[in-house]
Formats: sequence, C-alpha cells, structure tokens
Amino acid sequence: MFHQLFTIPDARFEEMPHHFKLIELNGQQVAQGWYPAIQCNTAVTRDFRRLIPKPIVVVVHINRCPARALIDTGSLADFMSSTLADQLKIKWITLEKPLTIQLAVQGSGSKVNFGAKAVMSYQHIKEDRFFDIINLQDYDLILGTPFLFQHQVLVGLNPPHIIIGSDKALPVWGEQVSILESRTAGAVEEDLEQACQQLLEWAKPLCAKASQTSLPPLRAINCTIPLIDPEWMYKWHLSRCPEPLRPQWGEKRQAYLSSGCWKMTSMGNTVPMLFIQKPSMDKLRTVVDLCECNSNTQKLSSPLPDIDGICHIPYICASHPKFQMSDPIRSDPQIRTRSVTISFFIHILFI
Repeated sequence: MFHQLFTIPDARFEEMPHHFKLIELNGQQVAQGWYPAIQCNTAVTRDFRRLIPKPIVVVVHINRCPARALIDTGSLADFMSSTLADQLKIKWITLEKPLTIQLAVQGSGSKVNFGAKAVMSYQHIKEDRFFDIINLQDYDLILGTPFLFQHQVLVGLNPPHIIIGSDKALPVWGEQVSILESRTAGAVEEDLEQACQQLLEWAKPLCAKASQTSLPPLRAINCTIPLIDPEWMYKWHLSRCPEPLRPQWGEKRQAYLSSGCWKMTSMGNTVPMLFIQKPSMDKLRTVVDLCECNSNTQKLSSPLPDIDGICHIPYICASHPKFQMSDPIRSDPQIRTRSVTISFFIHILFI
C-alpha cells in the first residue's frame, strides 16, 4: 500500500509515526486499469423538501456498451445524448429539416438537427434503432412512446417494474397513432427558377421608376401658404442644358409628360431650372430654383402640435371613407399655380 502511494506523480506526503499525511496532490491522468472503480458524488442544494417517487431508469446496451435510459411515457420520440454519441463514436445523421421539440412548459422548446442509428439491447430485445440527438442531462437515453408502443411495454411505479410484450418492434399503426408533420418550408430545385420569375413579375409594379408611375388622386385643399405680393414678377433667365446631358434630358422630359407628373401650361411668371450632373456618375439632375419664390411667401409660425390630437389622427383617417393616410398634401391655389405649375412649364420651355 505504501509503495502505491509513492508512485503517484506530483504528490507530496509527510511521514507520521503510524500514517502518511498528504501535503499536495495535483490532478493527473490516471492510466486505464490502475484503480478498480471510481465513484462520483454530486449534490444539488434545495431550500425545501418534498417526497417524490423516483422515475424508472433502466440500463440498456448501445453498441454493447451500458447506458442509462429514462422510461418516459410523455416523450414522443427516442432521444440520445450527444455526449454518449461522441463517446461511442456513433455516426451522426444530419436531418433534412430541423424538428422542434415542444416541452410541457409554454414557450420552452429546442431543436433537433441530427439523428443516429445504433444497436440497442435490453432483455431479449436486440435491434437497430434510430435516435434523435439532443443535449440531455443526467441520462444517456430517453425511451419514449415509439419504443413503448412498438414493444408493447407495460410500466409500473409501485412497485417499479417493466414488462416487455414483444421482443420484435411492431409497426407504428393504429387508432392511437397520430402524424407529426413539419411546417418548415423548403425549396424544390425543379420549381426554384419558375418561382423566381413569378416573384419578379409580381414585384414589377413595386419596383417601377417614378417616371413610370401615375400621381395619386388629389383631395381637398388642406394647407394654405399666403403670398406677400401676388403681383411680384420673378426674375427669369434662360436655362441651358449641357450638350452631353441633352439625351438624358429628352428621355426624362418625355417620361414625366407621359406619366402626368409634368404638363404643358402657358404662364408669364416662371422660375429658372438648373441642369446638374450627379456626383460620381454621368446622370442628369434637374433642380428648380425657388429661392425667390420662397422669399415671397409669408412665414407662418405655430405652437407645437397637441400630442393628443396627433394620436387621434390615425383613428380619424381610418374611419373616414374619403380620407386616407397616403393622400398628398394640397396647398392653396395661389401657391400651387405659381410654383408647381410654373416649374412644369420651365421643363418644356428649354429644350
């Protein structure tokens, strides 16, 4: 016995008259077969006591290796611990679609992404069985209703006993069998291209350019911006489009006239337009110079809006049949005629 103590590496002992006192012992890798058995003791603290019957746990053999299996009549599948699968080097099978594990507690759940086949032996049963692999705690296996149904198992708790009715696995069929279907959507390779083309056709109206869409219907005037001098004549000068941008200007003018965004009018008071090239690209940007027009408008000041009134607006818009949240804001005709309509005329004037 003394000889075995001194053969432990990195362990220091103090020799006493009748025994040895351990001073320091560090963790070491123990060779296989050195000790006949090692017992692991664990404890879980609890702040109350309750008498509960123990569940039925049996020892089965997976690929000729013992494993602790919990008999669970509430489990709808047979599960294997991922730790046991790694220890026994069982080949994992990736499921085509993950399966959802719904526990009894509302809102709790998990996913099964892998499965495995192994040879299970228990009493006179010896068969290849499929298990879903999940992270189990305290158990190596969970034998659920598939195992209990196929082998006609009778389970009792007082006293604990298990009776195997059939050594061979029976087919899962009968009135007590339900179908568990996965609601996961999957793409079929043959129809994938057709589905993409159909989605593109549906998205064409949503992805159209602004020049290809019509204006929304006009509603009643709900905004007034008064002018300081209604007879004020704005300074006008000829606007010219650069020669490289003339083809783009022609296309843009025609597209806006066709969609109704612009229209031809006859006005005597106009504002200039700027033809600008967009930064880092050879595209035309048209800008209307409304600085002088804005200086002829009265600046209206109002207090902050009432929050209760703002919260009440969605209710009014949803309940009124002639008003929608998407309606454009219209202003008084004196401003609309002298700003928007005049700018349309300028687009046509300088070709």
